Amino acid sequence: MTRTNWWCRQPASWTRVAADRCRGARGRFGLLAGALLLAGCAVSGTPAPATPPVSDTDLAALRAAVDEINRAAGDPTEQRSVLDKLVLPADAAAQRQCPPTANTVTLEPAWPSVSPQAGRSGAYLVPTLLRVHTDGRITGTDLTALVFTLQSGKARSPTLCVS
Repeated sequence: MTRTNWWCRQPASWTRVAADRCRGARGRFGLLAGALLLAGCAVSGTPAPATPPVSDTDLAALRAAVDEINRAAGDPTEQRSVLDKLVLPADAAAQRQCPPTANTVTLEPAWPSVSPQAGRSGAYLVPTLLRVHTDGRITGTDLTALVFTLQSGKARSPTLCVS
């Protein structure tokens, strides 16, 4: 009489097929059939279109806008004036309504992840680590995705109210 281990008597499961020593040839057939099934699923369907890359010219304009915002981070009044200048014209009124503050922000975009925003010509989604500064100290952080829009070769920011 051959001894069997207690785990050999359990019903088969998808997660155990590859490691189950008790299945023998039947287990290997199941594993092969499962792999072929997965391979068939991997090549079927309509592939998602690849995101077009951001041109060097557009990326340079985005970087210039972010650099200008960051350079002004030492002075709240100066940064407010930069934000007023860089905002999209359609958002200028909303930007002017932002309350005065003693805080500033710095932006640290994930440049390799910048991508065109679907449905908006010239708009780019810029994943960003945003840091809030008060009196030279970091007092807050946030992960966000800002949408910058290129107009006449210049990057325009969304409304950014620093508080």
